[in-house]
Amino acid sequence: MDTTLKRLLGYHSWAMDRLFHHIAALPAVPQACLKLSQHVVNAESIWVSRIKGEKPVIGVWEERPFEDCLKLHQRSMELLKAIIEGDQDLECVIDYVTTNGDPFSNSIHDILIHVLNHATYHRAQIATELRLNRIDPVNTDYILYVRS
Repeated sequence: MDTTLKRLLGYHSWAMDRLFHHIAALPAVPQACLKLSQHVVNAESIWVSRIKGEKPVIGVWEERPFEDCLKLHQRSMELLKAIIEGDQDLECVIDYVTTNGDPFSNSIHDILIHVLNHATYHRAQIATELRLNRIDPVNTDYILYVRS
């Protein structure tokens, strides 16, 4: 069964791949774009760790080489897919601590929606930053994904 979460994860993976290929092909990448891309990937990894009951091992704004960022993203995509397609109850509420040290509890389902929405938000910021630097951004609209 194709659920909305599976569709959104497929879209997210497609959009991030398009963005990463676009960035890799640029002769010069604005630092803000790299920082935001790394932030999205770090956040994916942190949320996966929380869902799995593990302590995150990276910082939300930690910087890393672009190639390492790509590898971390691919690993997070594999784990997110396994979570969504597995037999885990997505309405299960988990307890976690934010990067600021605040305790919270949310369902896995709500966390997954947040992860996917968070990335869309930051891809829009990256597109804006590229335009400000007179670079055409890559189109990552959901409808383009559906059409392809």
